[in-house]
Parts: sequence; C-alpha cells; structure tokens
Amino acid sequence: MLAFLVALPMKSAFAASVTVAVQQTGGAAQTVTCSLAQKGCTLPFILNAGQAAQQSVTINVVYTNGAVLLSFQTPNGYFYTRNMNGKIVFYNALWNGALQGSKTATYSIGLSQPLAAGATSPMLTSKSSQTPVATLLITATPSP
Repeated sequence: MLAFLVALPMKSAFAASVTVAVQQTGGAAQTVTCSLAQKGCTLPFILNAGQAAQQSVTINVVYTNGAVLLSFQTPNGYFYTRNMNGKIVFYNALWNGALQGSKTATYSIGLSQPLAAGATSPMLTSKSSQTPVATLLITATPSP
C-alpha cells in the first residue's frame, strides 16, 4: 500500500500587511503600509514637541505575526514611549502593540525624553525622570 503525503496550504492567521496611522493630538494622521515580507518600513513624521520649531522624527515600523513594533528616532537618539492607559508605567524606546486578527487596533502613547541611545535601550520605570514631549494616537489596520 502506498501513501502520499501532501502538504496542504494553510490559511495564515495573520494579515499580509498592516497600515499604521500616527496622529499627534490636534494634527493630521500620517500613514505607512508594511507587509510581513518586509524587514521594516519607515514613516517620516513632523512632531510638534512644544518647541519653537517642529522636530523631524523617523518612525521605524516592523510588522510581525500579531504585533507592530515602533521606534521614534531623531538625529540625536530615540524617544522613550509609554502606553497612556496603564497604571503601571514603563518607558521603552521600542514600543509594541498587539493585533487581533483582522481587527483595527488603536493605542494612545506618550513620547518622553531624555532620548535613548538605541531602540533596544533598557526600560525605565515611572520613578525615572521623564519629560513628556507629545501624545500620539496609533491606529493599526491589518489587510489581507
């Protein structure tokens, strides 16, 4: 008796791409679409950080299975981020947001200084001295 093993295509539980919209309070949303096949994508962003001049920030976006990872890079380093809806506050230079299948996910995050040397810099706690710079609304919309 002969048996044949056939690999059947499996339907992925994750969308092929995600569109990420970033909006500062009172500003217009800026968007970028990233796919699972990409190593990452970038979104040039103008941040009004309460300074006389606007600040140019490169938002590095990585879309992985079930999450988006964002870092906010300036010429001098990376902003620390925090989720604005938690009671326990941790600051990370690399922010992540979970995605649930094909549902749109929305997060409110804060950017803070001092700047971190790299996106994988050590986490800081709420007891660290952080200066709030801006609040951003992040919307991630998966698409097939």
